[in-house]
This record gives sequence, C-alpha cells and structure tokens, in this order.
Amino acid sequence: MVDVHIDGGEQFADLARRLHAAAGRDVIPRAIAEAVAGTDHAQRAVEAGATRLPTRGGLAARVAHTQVMVRVVHGTSGLRVRFIAMANAVRDPQAINRGRVRHPVYGRWTQQPLIQLVPAGFFTDSIKGIFPKLRATAERALADVARRI
Repeated sequence: MVDVHIDGGEQFADLARRLHAAAGRDVIPRAIAEAVAGTDHAQRAVEAGATRLPTRGGLAARVAHTQVMVRVVHGTSGLRVRFIAMANAVRDPQAINRGRVRHPVYGRWTQQPLIQLVPAGFFTDSIKGIFPKLRATAERALADVARRI
C-alpha cells in the first residue's frame, strides 16, 4: 500500500503528472504481460485438475489437452483477467466443468443425448488453486511501478 501526503495544489499536480506518466507507459502493458505469463501456470493446473475425471475411455487424457486462453480487459474501472477453457480437445469444456459429459453410445450419437455425471469443477477449482500465485505476481508488478513513481 502506498501512503501519500500532499500539501497544496502544486504537489497534487506533480503527483498527478507522475502517476499519469507511469500508468500510461508501464502499468497496463506490464499487467497484461504478467497475466499472459500466468497462462503456463493455468495450463499445468488444468492438466492436474483433469486427473479428477474418469480415466476409462480417455476422458481425463483428452480434457488434459484443453488449452487455456487469457483475456485481459482494461478500462476506467480497472483491469480484469479471465481464463477461458478452449473447445479444442473436447466439445464442451464448460459442461464438463459443470459435471456433465455428453457422449456417443458405441460410437454413435443418439437422438436422446446420453449424459454422464462426472466430478464438477476440473477447471474452476484448478484456477482457484493458483489464484494466490497469480495475485502475488500482479502485486509485485504493481509494487515495482509504484517504487519507480
């Protein structure tokens, strides 16, 4: 946490110029870079989370290959980072994360969908597990910028 004491309008204007200069050049690109660097941690966490799913039939192995995409949105309200499971290895990673898998019967897709219940949260629980590490990395980046101001 940064503690600032301001006496007068000149100090306020000087602080505002310094904050604007630092934020405009460094804060957002550095935070985005830190979030993208967190993708490797997230990918390993999803691979570990997939071990909770059934291995018979290869579901766990296929889900472990699910790619993780990072979406960073920044605006006046701040910076928001989202981790998204891509549908590259399985059809619907969101449904699997909710605990439901739709699959064929004897190699055929039927009219009536066959839904198998699996342990929910392979993705969200895995990402929540690495959240403290990602937050610490982002805080270090912001502390570096604050030190330079």
